[in-house]
Amino acid sequence: PYLNLDTTFSGLTPFALGGGRQTTTLKFKAGNGYEYAFRSVDKNLVNALPRDYRNSFVGSMIKEVTATEYPYGAIIASSLMDQTDILHARPRLYVLPDHPGLGAFQEPFAGLFGMLEDRPGDPEGDREGFMGADDVTRSVNLFRKLYRDNDRYVDEEALGKARVFDMLIGDWGRHEDNWKWAGYDRGDKRVYYPIPRDRDHAFCRWNGLLPYLADRVWAMPMVESFEAGFKDIKSLTWPARHVDRLLLTELDHQDWTDISSYMSQAMTDEVIDQAILSLPPEILPVSGYELGEMLKSRRDQLPDAVATYYSLLARQVDVVGSNKHEWVEVERLAGGNVQVRMYKRNKAGEVFRDHPLYHREFVRKETREICIYGLDGEDVFHVSGRARNSILVRIIGGPGPDRITDDSQVGGSKRHTLIYDTEDTPVSLGPESRDLRSDDPDINIYDRKAFTYNTYLPKPLVYYSSDDGFVGSFGMNWTRHGFRKEEFKSSHDLGLRAGTSGNVQVETENLWKEVAGNWDAGFNAYYGHYYPYYNFFGLGNQTAKDPDLFEADYYKVYLKGLISSLYAENEIFRKGVFRVGLLYERI
Repeated sequence: PYLNLDTTFSGLTPFALGGGRQTTTLKFKAGNGYEYAFRSVDKNLVNALPRDYRNSFVGSMIKEVTATEYPYGAIIASSLMDQTDILHARPRLYVLPDHPGLGAFQEPFAGLFGMLEDRPGDPEGDREGFMGADDVTRSVNLFRKLYRDNDRYVDEEALGKARVFDMLIGDWGRHEDNWKWAGYDRGDKRVYYPIPRDRDHAFCRWNGLLPYLADRVWAMPMVESFEAGFKDIKSLTWPARHVDRLLLTELDHQDWTDISSYMSQAMTDEVIDQAILSLPPEILPVSGYELGEMLKSRRDQLPDAVATYYSLLARQVDVVGSNKHEWVEVERLAGGNVQVRMYKRNKAGEVFRDHPLYHREFVRKETREICIYGLDGEDVFHVSGRARNSILVRIIGGPGPDRITDDSQVGGSKRHTLIYDTEDTPVSLGPESRDLRSDDPDINIYDRKAFTYNTYLPKPLVYYSSDDGFVGSFGMNWTRHGFRKEEFKSSHDLGLRAGTSGNVQVETENLWKEVAGNWDAGFNAYYGHYYPYYNFFGLGNQTAKDPDLFEADYYKVYLKGLISSLYAENEIFRKGVFRVGLLYERI
């Protein structure tokens, strides 16, 4: 239907443009005191390109990507979320009329087909905040509030439900700008609940050859096609990885299992069917019924998908404090698990143990590394316990005057507690500690976007040269990342080349970053027929080259052998590399 600007919500008046890089959005103020946004159903990805490319062939190609998005995803998602306790806006389909009430926006917006939805906002005067919230904020502001005060926190169970729902509907576009947060006062504390928004990437279908290639994890890791089953959980959750790794660290395996069960039970066949019927009737036979069956299939597979995601989150975990004072206890349990507790602490040193800020037992089989960041404030860290095997724990105290003690013990020669702080930080360390205190200004830095997944990249290549003929090669690169490793922790290449002239070569190149201080280490090896062919004209400086013989490949030498090198290198002022090493060659 047409949107009645005079009567809907006691009258709607446009006041500003909005939207991201692909959606046309008009903001309205309503007579009931609230604000609403009208978002176009049709998308235009060209706006995401630099201006110089928008009218080029690149712009024409990017327009075709719009076909991968499902225009009515927000309608289905809203109906499904109505059966959960996830906070959300409720979009409704309208056509904007050619109405003088649009004012300066009448010409460009008249006749636009789109969705009108709530704009979550703060309370103002007699008007309640969105869903009764005391505070509604964007992600970047939420992060600042969490860092500033440990009396501000996110309800992790609520966020976990929202993220599992995202997985169900295949919404991979959940970066931090696609969330708002509703804060509710609980005494002297304020708890925030997620408000997911912008469902442009829900139910995306990447069909066809080029979209299929783009959907590979090594091509566009943030893209995942909506199918009847889950393919790659890492890609599906990629854009939200930094949000999840900051705000979902306290949930353990059982918590995720319970959330998965909650969502599976809420998404009954009847609920899914009703959500599909909320689509325009003309859409149902085209795609609606098919989506419904795919949703039911994904619901049945949801527990396994959630378990896979939990294993990704649990492998390396950041536990982040605040700029206030915290007391942190790390206990190494006999079975190998590690228990982390964080409590509020006042300036007088009193620890409030009745209400932990953080509590989780990490399972050694699931978690390889725990990084605990104190941020600012006067924080106290204590590591204790004995175990035969345990988890690596890094303590990054923060710029405040901290105190760190470690009397834990773990079997073997490897040290399992790594201490990072300024050199004047008082510490009491035992045999399990490795003291990495430094006056480096970056020693206490916390970067919530530092985490990077390990990646792989296939490297096929076909080329031609006059010496080797047509050459086909195929290789793989594996890149591993680690704590505070610039660019990467290690890179490994393995490849095979073969040419029509008969040359075949196997090769490997490996580089490990910052093995000792700023020194990198590498190992390369090449075995087979060398590329390119060598020409040999004889011994001495008086050899002559016969052009006719050269054209007949008379001087070509068919070499086969092994070349390997082991080296160390150091970057010099980011303009060069100094390398020293050993070279072995056998022909």
